[in-house]
Amino acid sequence: MDRYLYFANGSDEGDVLCLPVSQLEGIEIAANNAVRIFGNDLGGADTNDLLVIVNCTAGKTKEVMQAIVEACNFSVDPFIVV
Repeated sequence: MDRYLYFANGSDEGDVLCLPVSQLEGIEIAANNAVRIFGNDLGGADTNDLLVIVNCTAGKTKEVMQAIVEACNFSVDPFIVV
């Protein structure tokens, strides 16, 4: 089953992204309260063109990264809301 990461900016209804988990390239800590998520451009090039920054509670970045990875690997729902 294909899974997708769904991102939406709560302040702007037009600012959304649905990323296939197969296009996910990496996750890293950006700051004490933010995580960077890298993905391939959906155009097919093998580069990290896509970047999403997810803000979170200060000091919880490791838990956020772990939750995203676990959802990518084990979710029964094909759409994972991040």
